[in-house]
Amino acid sequence: MRLIRWRLGHEIVRAAAVVAAIGLVAGCASTTGTSGAASRAVTRTLLNPQWLGAPPTDFTQTIAVSGGQTVYVSAQTAWDPNQNAVVGPGDFSAQAARAFERLKVAVEAANASLADVVRLTIYVKDYRPEHLNVLRNVITRNFPPGAPPTRTIVGVQTLERDGLLIAVDAIAVNDVPTR
Repeated sequence: MRLIRWRLGHEIVRAAAVVAAIGLVAGCASTTGTSGAASRAVTRTLLNPQWLGAPPTDFTQTIAVSGGQTVYVSAQTAWDPNQNAVVGPGDFSAQAARAFERLKVAVEAANASLADVVRLTIYVKDYRPEHLNVLRNVITRNFPPGAPPTRTIVGVQTLERDGLLIAVDAIAVNDVPTR
């Protein structure tokens, strides 16, 4: 009797999985129909509540986003895979510039741009207040004026490889055709 119940339950689960798979395939097929790719509009609202105080020009307190594709980018560093070495050893400014160059390449791989970035997390080895001016300069050079991403700077004891001083990860939301 137990074996029969298990088999019946197993068959029901298998049938449900098949139905779900068919629904998924049908859903994908209808999205990629002959009408061409549809676009999901992205709306970004920059919010800087007065109660929090006026933010610096390279900073936004809150960004509300709707629509589009969300892109998550792992932390980028000043590592050069071709040389198997750190770019700018001991030079925080050089490493910051290189990390943001790599971030740009990673974001562009998802058909997005740095203008689509809504969130940065910046990890700095042995963070000191003077690092902030370097970061502000790099952010100002890489992001459109008036629409900087939200960001958090985290001081850390160490990063993944000896010699690295900075790592930057990001979340971007872009307006891309659906598949």
